[in-house]
Amino acid sequence: MTDDSFFTGIARGVSTNTYEDSEKKILTATQLKEEGNTYFKNQDYKNAARKYNIVINAYLKGLHPLNSDQQERVKSLNLICYSNLAIVQEKLGLFDKAIAACKECLAVDPNYVKVLFRRGKLLSQRGDLDSAKEDLRKAAQLAPNDTGIREELRILKLRFQAFREQEKKKLQEGFSKMVVS
Repeated sequence: MTDDSFFTGIARGVSTNTYEDSEKKILTATQLKEEGNTYFKNQDYKNAARKYNIVINAYLKGLHPLNSDQQERVKSLNLICYSNLAIVQEKLGLFDKAIAACKECLAVDPNYVKVLFRRGKLLSQRGDLDSAKEDLRKAAQLAPNDTGIREELRILKLRFQAFREQEKKKLQEGFSKMVVS
């Protein structure tokens, strides 16, 4: 594995005034992403998250100039790193951070189905049913044959029903107290 402080220092110290400088940072970012993937495969989620954060924050943010090929590779690296970061944050129980990583990923590509699905699922589990519904419906429109999305929409429907039942029960109890008083 690489020494993160060494790469972070290089990332901050290199003036990216040329396409060649940008290319070096993209190649290093790709290598660090692969290291994050190795940590992920070994279920070392904390170190995977650390690597993905280094790629995003020390190498990709504000990187310029970029030719069209480099722009596509940076976009792809951002999507992969934010998506993977969301997964590891979820596995670490850091649900708000996972949702934030999804949001950043969707800022790069608002139609990234996997991340729409992941954020919708996380929002549903957190009880933000309306936002979950929005993400899951959009994911279903983009991938109508995805059984995972359809299943999560079914679960969301059950959560909405349970929520409505709770609200109905609260209203009935409140009404009963008013009548008795």
